[in-house]
Amino acid sequence: PTPTYQWRKNGVAIAGATQATLKIANVKPSDEANYDCVVTGPLGSVTSKPAALSITKLFGRSIPAAPANGKLMNI
Repeated sequence: PTPTYQWRKNGVAIAGATQATLKIANVKPSDEANYDCVVTGPLGSVTSKPAALSITKLFGRSIPAAPANGKLMNI
């Protein structure tokens, strides 16, 4: 069976975020948070380690910063 995915923002499920990749369009400061994913399959569920999304300003434009662990998420 295909596993199911549920992305969460600060531990709260994000409505409609049920794909293997989380994409956030038009990132804004209110999107700053810890994101993780609960993956469920026939043997149970596992939750990913959280990835912190922070926003920095550069020349008047907001850009996403890389998480401290150096691993990037699709945004």
